[in-house]
Amino acid sequence: MYQSAKERPPIKDIIGPHLALRYSADKLFDDIDSLKNTDIIIDFQDVYTTSRSFMHRFLYRLQKSDNHIICINETENIVKMRDIVKMPKEKTVVVNPTPKRVINLASNMMKKTTLAYREGRFLP
Repeated sequence: MYQSAKERPPIKDIIGPHLALRYSADKLFDDIDSLKNTDIIIDFQDVYTTSRSFMHRFLYRLQKSDNHIICINETENIVKMRDIVKMPKEKTVVVNPTPKRVINLASNMMKKTTLAYREGRFLP
């Protein structure tokens, strides 16, 4: 796939101008990781968009790769998505309601379904 000691794969030609699938990132890094001790320059020129899924897998595989990899020509959209994916997520706050305020929907639904079945309003 790559010929010289300092490889420069244009992502647009390998994957396309819109990076969307985790599979695409995995395929790219499977090819890159098959090369040993190689300097790689990944060129994002003419790549317009990336999904969070692609970027997450791309960054994960970039971190795990044994090759020295540099990314160039990243557009504003690519940089923004990379920053979003790298940003630590805030933990969701779970409210502990009082038992009086908790409604068990499964239990209420089961009662209604059982009652409807007994009354013949529910067809098996």
